[in-house]
Amino acid sequence: LTARINEGTVVVKGKINDYLKSQQAAFDITVQQMPVEPFVPSFSPHVKFTGHMDAHNQIALDNLQSKNPLESLGGEGQVSVKDGQLLHTNLLSLILGQIPMLPNLVQNFIEKDILPEYQSILSQENTVFKKLECDFNAQQGVINVSRMEFAADMFDITGNAQLDAQQNMKLEAALFISPDLSSRMTGSVKELQGLLEPDGRIKIPLKPYQGKMASFKPIPDPEYLAKRIIVNRGVQELKKWLGDALERNGTD
Repeated sequence: LTARINEGTVVVKGKINDYLKSQQAAFDITVQQMPVEPFVPSFSPHVKFTGHMDAHNQIALDNLQSKNPLESLGGEGQVSVKDGQLLHTNLLSLILGQIPMLPNLVQNFIEKDILPEYQSILSQENTVFKKLECDFNAQQGVINVSRMEFAADMFDITGNAQLDAQQNMKLEAALFISPDLSSRMTGSVKELQGLLEPDGRIKIPLKPYQGKMASFKPIPDPEYLAKRIIVNRGVQELKKWLGDALERNGTD
């Protein structure tokens, strides 16, 4: 079965076993160029997610006669989104702007020391994604996203999530800033050096979330940031104190 839905194409192959009793069903579903807007809840009247989805899913339903067949949903699949955009939200600036111990970080960084290409990334209205992919499996109506990768200019977000039919969500994710921008930022704001990974990227984990999908807001994990930034600040103060002490000893 092939159908055109919302400007996209859906191809379904499947069968129903034991039709007169349990009505178990198995489907192989391929989706091409499907607009994502109908499937993503609105996070606010102005913030919308756009793009076109490709997906390949193998789905099984154990009991079509159930009052809620989705509760018996199982299977696995992959989803990718092309031309993905988060409208009216600069995701990188939004997350950086919520680091409590570094208020006005983005504005101060833009005004203090930044190249034009970085300034445009931090000040642009929308977030444009170069890559949006996830792998998932489903059991008893619960979708487990084992791999989630969002890539945009100068940053990536990776993580995992869990969703159910009532759009309840659990999510764990982290933001990684590119080595080039990370180097520029840590050179300008020394406190950020505590967030550097061995590969030269700044890592900012998001606060673990559990609640309705539409209510989700990406907030940096305050415990992780406090630990890394405050410890780094203490190390810098210790180095300064030792340097001053050595300088005083040298002049005695």
